[in-house]
Amino acid sequence: RGYFEVPPGNKVTLCCNRLDSPQALEATLAHELVHAQDHLVGELNFHDPVQLACSEVRAAAFVDCAATWEWFRRSCVRNAAFQSTKVNYSQEVSRTSVEKAMQDCYPPPGTQM
Repeated sequence: RGYFEVPPGNKVTLCCNRLDSPQALEATLAHELVHAQDHLVGELNFHDPVQLACSEVRAAAFVDCAATWEWFRRSCVRNAAFQSTKVNYSQEVSRTSVEKAMQDCYPPPGTQM
């Protein structure tokens, strides 16, 4: 539905043909802006699978799974981050990277962006 392009672009691209509602547009933009902040402010290197997985964990926690009960939230975040990370890396690398990122990057309950 969208993606954040690292240099040389440093831009968010939204695929309007895949956004079927104002809510989908808002959620996709918010998700991609988490990546923009992580890369531009947090200086995460998305060519490193663990750092990409970290940003995917954060985007999932703050946007994709934000409305999920805390009891299920970790599972939701882990799955969403894995699905996103494996777009760029193998399943094995993605799974390992997401598990590391869940330990290092998963925000504590109540944390706001």
